[in-house]
Amino acid sequence: NGQKAILAILLSGLLGGGNAVFSKLGLRDIPSFVFIFWRFLITALILLPFFPKKMLKVNSSLKRLFIVSILPVINILLFVYGVQRTSANIATMIYTSTPITVAILSSIILNEKFKSKRIIGIITGFLGTAIIVLLPIIEKKTAIQADILGNLAIFIGMIFFSLYNVLSKKFHEDYSSVFITFIFAVTAIFISAFFAWKDLINPSIFLQFTFSGLASIVYVGIFGTIALYV
Repeated sequence: NGQKAILAILLSGLLGGGNAVFSKLGLRDIPSFVFIFWRFLITALILLPFFPKKMLKVNSSLKRLFIVSILPVINILLFVYGVQRTSANIATMIYTSTPITVAILSSIILNEKFKSKRIIGIITGFLGTAIIVLLPIIEKKTAIQADILGNLAIFIGMIFFSLYNVLSKKFHEDYSSVFITFIFAVTAIFISAFFAWKDLINPSIFLQFTFSGLASIVYVGIFGTIALYV
């Protein structure tokens, strides 16, 4: 019912909203690609039991899904770069414009039509996001701890993630949402491992892991995943 839906949205926002905070905290101690590797390894292990293994049959559709899954990985890379240069609350606010961006891209790519009221809402929301991205210039970095490059990186990453949401819609005809997210996690694991393999095979890297760093990986790996399905 409506009350449960509202509660689910609030819970999703609460859990997902912590991603920026805990990512920023964890990246203080852990190299970015190592952080991404362990975060998505946890995600993949959580999702693995929840889809039929027969879906892993290699075919042209699965290959295309892997290719499309590169888009959210680019988003993660830009997010990790950006959140280290800007504030966690601004990063979270930028991502609140994801539904707006998805609506715009759906109109362009899928030819979805919008009513005039929705168009006004999209324009208003996008103007709000633009103000957030440009806050470092508007405030001249005196009132907030933010960086224009960091904001732009997160904004561009959000666009890649929104594009992924649009392009992945057609795969829902053949695969479950859990499986699609699992493929995204696996793609992120392989890409991050490619860049961080020297750190991953170096036992001394684990000496850099603080309690807060480990807690951050666990949080974004577990609760960030749960937030997607609340």
